[in-house]
Amino acid sequence: MTPLVPDYDILYPGRSYWPTHPDHLATLAHLFGLSPAPVDSCRVLELGCSSGENLIPMAAGLPESRFIGVDRSARHIEQGRLAIEKLGLANVELVQADILDLADSEQPYDYLICHGVFSWVDQAVRERILTLCRKGLAPHGVAYLSYNTFPGWHLGCALRDMLKYHVPADLPPEQQVQQARALVAVLRQILEQEEKHPLAQLAGELNTLERCEDGHLFWEYLVEVNQPFLLHQFVSMAEAQGLRYLGDAEHTAMLVDRHPPVVQDLLVGCEQPLRAQQYLDFLHNRRFRMTLLCLSEREVQPAILPERLNDLAAWGRFRIERMEQDPEDRLITAIVNAKGKQVELLGLPVRIALQLLQDKSPEAVGLSSLLQQVRQLCQATHPMQRASLDGGWLDLLQQDLANKLTTLFFDGFIELVTHRPPVLSTIPQWPRATALARYQATVQPWVTNQYHRVVHLDDLSREILKRLDGTRNIEELVVGLRSSEAARDMEQVIRQTGGSSWSVQNALEQVLRGFREAALLVP
Repeated sequence: MTPLVPDYDILYPGRSYWPTHPDHLATLAHLFGLSPAPVDSCRVLELGCSSGENLIPMAAGLPESRFIGVDRSARHIEQGRLAIEKLGLANVELVQADILDLADSEQPYDYLICHGVFSWVDQAVRERILTLCRKGLAPHGVAYLSYNTFPGWHLGCALRDMLKYHVPADLPPEQQVQQARALVAVLRQILEQEEKHPLAQLAGELNTLERCEDGHLFWEYLVEVNQPFLLHQFVSMAEAQGLRYLGDAEHTAMLVDRHPPVVQDLLVGCEQPLRAQQYLDFLHNRRFRMTLLCLSEREVQPAILPERLNDLAAWGRFRIERMEQDPEDRLITAIVNAKGKQVELLGLPVRIALQLLQDKSPEAVGLSSLLQQVRQLCQATHPMQRASLDGGWLDLLQQDLANKLTTLFFDGFIELVTHRPPVLSTIPQWPRATALARYQATVQPWVTNQYHRVVHLDDLSREILKRLDGTRNIEELVVGLRSSEAARDMEQVIRQTGGSSWSVQNALEQVLRGFREAALLVP
């Protein structure tokens, strides 16, 4: 994030943000009718790259693509360059520069990322960001810009005004945060003592602030500039610069058919997708957006055509909870995703497709191949239907299944991708994790997986991950871990809590299963 002060001790909590990954941007652009550049040979620019925590994992996973990050902070850039050197990456460059001083690029970028900057800079910088998008994007390029939004930030602004009045701006950032938390503690006590106090409406905002890290608190509530926007206001600014609204990187928030009928009637009555999305922001009190833009010359398809899935692959983020049969002998598949959300789907084809995706997860399966497998298994499962499987039935199956998979994608049960990373669905005898994850495990308690998602680790998992360079088999890993401090500490904790069956062998097997499911293991 571009700092607004010359130097500061509280770093903004940087990490990888999966919605910013070029593959996710390419997938959504493809679904909405664009022809985005292949992510394994693209050019990416990130404005406000901090120390490269978001950009460097992209470069590590896409070695044939080119990545450039820009940030005003010399301290952040230096930290990122050290990480690049240790990882031996030659396809990523971090540049110290002010966005206002950044020249137009001679070569266009296929993907432009600006996360956590737009609301925290002044109008001149915002206009320059949009200009860089307009002048820097390739013909079918995609820009990602995140920003705070109304109506969700109205109460946040009220609390922010209180904190900024209470905290002297000339204090060091750490002391500003301490004083802010002290005032929050007083406000919490007031609300606990008087349930119907006029400040009770701030309870949710206090909960959000109390959970956030110090750096996040500082940059959201204490810096000089934090300007939220209504979605239509942001899009108007983008359109004035020759850009077009494409959609939202948080694609699950774009659904309009997961609401009560009265809400659906309101949304369906909107002539433009943008208007429906603005109403959704109002209805959900949304406070943050990750908007995708393209050049105004591009035509965006508001409806997703089933055939556009043929060039994509899918991986499952769910588990099949149960399967039942109704009186008409139609299989009902109930699935549940990582957040505990449930859905029930009718039909044999979708049940088979989901079973295949679950069996292969976290590997991504090409959807063209998946449709063929579904057809073959339907024939084998119900031979009496073989005649009806010929001719037009396959076309209907493909269209129906494609529609259901699209819905599952926007509902958060599966992920669609254009690029399939080399993840494993089994644990090899000589396990190997990505070089990026092994490096990250030496410096922090979280790592980035091959789908650009953050995986949090305990001490034992970190110790195991650092050893997974492919030179040790399972037996050798067990022997080495027995003498590790992390294993001894874990065993002591288990025994203190009443457990007695813990062993290094069992712990290693469990951790490796977790690594496999988290897409950290490679061939």
